[in-house]
Amino acid sequence: MVNALRYFMNQDTLTFLAWIWAHNPLVIVLLAGIPALFSLVVIDTHRHRKNEHRKRDMGNHNY
Repeated sequence: MVNALRYFMNQDTLTFLAWIWAHNPLVIVLLAGIPALFSLVVIDTHRHRKNEHRKRDMGNHNY
């Protein structure tokens, strides 16, 4: 896994990320967590709208 990361990222980038992780890991967690949360919100919204359209198409109107 580490070798794969080194293949795609140069040594300076890995050193920089290691320095950030050593001094303030919250930054790395937030940078990884925000896109993950955003994608989960998008998926959940899509699923909710899909269910609402399905209910509407079947004639179950609960306004």
